[in-house]
Amino acid sequence: MKELKSNPLCPSCHRLLNAATAVDGSQVMPKGEDVTICAYCASVLQYIDRDGVLTLRWITKEQFAELPEKTRQELDKAYAVISVATDATRQNPN
Repeated sequence: MKELKSNPLCPSCHRLLNAATAVDGSQVMPKGEDVTICAYCASVLQYIDRDGVLTLRWITKEQFAELPEKTRQELDKAYAVISVATDATRQNPN
């Protein structure tokens, strides 16, 4: 996991997403137009580069559909894992 130089907030749950892990395990840092999933609420998001500062925004269903098939599959897998984890935390917060 690499720490980001900017501190983007999830537009859905407003949690700080200051680290990233590439799906392929590489040490590549996210850049503008890359997609991610919030580790806290499982929202599918896209990085936006605003003069060197990364921010996050939701992607639409249409934008998701335009992603390469492999990327959609990887996001679907990550979404499922995060959704199960966040549901379990909500049911048993201790």
